[in-house]
Amino acid sequence: MDEFIQGRFQQEKHLKGFSFPIQTEGTFAYLKEKGVLWQAQKPFVRSVTYLADQTLTWKPDGTLESAQKPDMMERRISEIIMALLSGNRSILEKQFTIEETKQENQWQLILQPSQIVVKKVLSEIHLSGRDFVQHIKVVSASGDQTIIKFDQLTHHDNLPGDYCAYFSSSPALPCAMSSH
Repeated sequence: MDEFIQGRFQQEKHLKGFSFPIQTEGTFAYLKEKGVLWQAQKPFVRSVTYLADQTLTWKPDGTLESAQKPDMMERRISEIIMALLSGNRSILEKQFTIEETKQENQWQLILQPSQIVVKKVLSEIHLSGRDFVQHIKVVSASGDQTIIKFDQLTHHDNLPGDYCAYFSSSPALPCAMSSH
């Protein structure tokens, strides 16, 4: 059985030297232990799937534009994103010191990098949510901030067929994802 979560996101990037944030919104889909599909719809259309072994970029019509092998830093960032979305503390604890607070059915985590290679890129990450991550704030080592809010979350036990190709390691081949 595959765990599949989808919803909407709103993202703001606050970059040093800029007066206004860069705002993006769209949809996302997360397939446990496989990857995350990020589909920006505003201010422009762009779809990217982040898998452990590659990054897939999609054309607006849903056909594959490019498949790239991530470099070491991209793999590390992808691993962190997957761990954040899945709540995989064991992976996060290898890279960060974690401070956790809970109030009723709400939780919050503050992650501070414990490894030098991560400290070069990130200052800290704040996460909060209930059943799933609803808010992420990433502060880069340079002071830039990215804030992502998730809503309209739905959970499925299996991957809907129309998402299959987006999570295939060989998207040019017919989609044949296995169910666990």
